Amino acid sequence: MNAPKAEAGPCEWKAYYYVVDLMSGISSGGSGGCTKDESDQCKGSCPESEKPKDTVKSGTRITYVCCSNEEKEVVLPDPPKFNIPQLQISIPNLKFNKVECIPNDMSSATSTYECSIPWLSQYISAIYDYGVGIAGILAAIVLMAGGILWLVSGGDAGKVTQARELIVGSVIGLIILMSSYIILEQINPDLVKLKSIKIGAIGAREITQLAKAKNSQTAKKYVDAGCPTNQELEDGIEFYATGYCKPAWEDTDAFRCLIAMNCSCPNGRDTSKNCDKWFGKTYPGYAPCKSFDKNTPYCNKTSSGIPPFIGSVAGPHCEGLPYNTKVCFNHITYTITDSGGGIKGRRIDIWTGDDCDAARKVTQTGTFRMGGCGSW
Repeated sequence: MNAPKAEAGPCEWKAYYYVVDLMSGISSGGSGGCTKDESDQCKGSCPESEKPKDTVKSGTRITYVCCSNEEKEVVLPDPPKFNIPQLQISIPNLKFNKVECIPNDMSSATSTYECSIPWLSQYISAIYDYGVGIAGILAAIVLMAGGILWLVSGGDAGKVTQARELIVGSVIGLIILMSSYIILEQINPDLVKLKSIKIGAIGAREITQLAKAKNSQTAKKYVDAGCPTNQELEDGIEFYATGYCKPAWEDTDAFRCLIAMNCSCPNGRDTSKNCDKWFGKTYPGYAPCKSFDKNTPYCNKTSSGIPPFIGSVAGPHCEGLPYNTKVCFNHITYTITDSGGGIKGRRIDIWTGDDCDAARKVTQTGTFRMGGCGSW
């Protein structure tokens, strides 16, 4: 089936840019962006040979997308914030750069970010430079000491020999020191060209899709179906599964919203804020957790008192499904150790550990039965 043609006007390549300021946490998009559907409709009118070259500069990324003349604005989710580390022992001339975060999807308001953290490479480079400087000073001192010893030797052959050894040794050391960069580069260029560490951040896509899965019409349908009978649990009955997880700690509202949806908030909820930016109409007014530091335990408890583990699920409060019950869902054996406000009727929540992307992917319907799969 052919895609319909764009009706907003003629299509052309337009510059679209993202500016990410990590200090203020503000991200913005420039003109020319369009939705994927609009871009697909316009591709025939924008030959690749005419596309300008994309560019990336510090904090700013410029790309070109095929769009209609109708300009649209894309609002990106806030990038993660990183606090510059404070060293216990300072190193002269060491200044950490800001972390740069670039959206992975240039045309989506639910884009995730890829962040480049240069601090480790800058720290190692600073130690190297500092060490080279100290070694150079020591070599110069030894060289001067050898020269002075020679001057005051008074023709003593032993002192002259000792002075010569000091001078030759210091000169050889200086040569090795000054050529160390070239030597390391010949061994392995990566030894002198240290790269930033790149990490992915919690993105709006995972949060939004998890929220939709948990409060969709499909989820409501299975909740409203009510608890299955014991006979249905023995024979097998259709259930709806979603996932819940433990995201990596971040000092962001996106993280705290994800914790509030998946786990219990360690310090309660912050009712002065809401998660509408990520959950939207799915969970209107849903409050994130209050801030807590990275040393605070979280997502480590279930309502049964057993810490969550891969293979545990949150199940409904039904007569035939008490805690520690073995159940089979889509040919995988799970143990009910938890519950949840939205886990009722014929719904379960599958624990996926640290993998929040997996939590999004396990959303599905399937056959549910009381007892492990080995007995089925």
